[in-house]
Amino acid sequence: MRLFTHQLQPSPEMKERVTAVERIVGYDFVDKTLLEEALTHPSSCRPNSYQRLELLGDSALNHAVTKYLFRDSRKFNEEEITNRLKDTVSNPYLARIGARLGLYDYLVRHNTPDLDDQVAKFTEGVIKGKDMTGSPGYKVLADVVESVAAAVYIDLNYDIDKLMKIFMPLLDLEKSDSMMKTKESDSMLGYIASLLYTLGAKAYRVIISLLVFCLRGIILLVIVCVLAKLIDCFAK
Repeated sequence: MRLFTHQLQPSPEMKERVTAVERIVGYDFVDKTLLEEALTHPSSCRPNSYQRLELLGDSALNHAVTKYLFRDSRKFNEEEITNRLKDTVSNPYLARIGARLGLYDYLVRHNTPDLDDQVAKFTEGVIKGKDMTGSPGYKVLADVVESVAAAVYIDLNYDIDKLMKIFMPLLDLEKSDSMMKTKESDSMLGYIASLLYTLGAKAYRVIISLLVFCLRGIILLVIVCVLAKLIDCFAK
């Protein structure tokens, strides 16, 4: 049951932006002024910006993704849930989602040429598949995703299950899982390197000795094979 009994419309200048983002998200708002607030940057001259919604969106997405992972048929253990949660709701990952959805184009802002340029470069890097972690401009993209999520969450009367249904496809968790596997692989290589470094010079000498021993064995085997061939040729 909804708390709203009639549709609340956005201001005339925001109507097209709100309609466009509704199509992107795949959700038709009852209170469209919520989405209007979610698309208002603090630099604008409008009374309410997305900063309040951003805080709620961060918490709501954490809850939704945690619940999604906990329910997943693969039954992630506690560590796996923590790692995937940290990856999926991180600002860099949400920024990539925001760039892919093109949400910044519908954000109301005022006199932000530097920010516009930073977001454009970040988005271009994302499209080209580059790692843009730490690049300027990513924070605002993550903020918009969180604020839009909060707007949806409130409009759904704080129903986390319905938020999951709408936002999980947008967050592209399969891609997030793939990224986690890459990170886990990199982490394992780093662990091995760290272990070898910790063992110090003694381990280094042992490894070198083993390599030399193997190399000598290979050389000896080659010599034996060559001699066997020569003996066979002379015997004929």
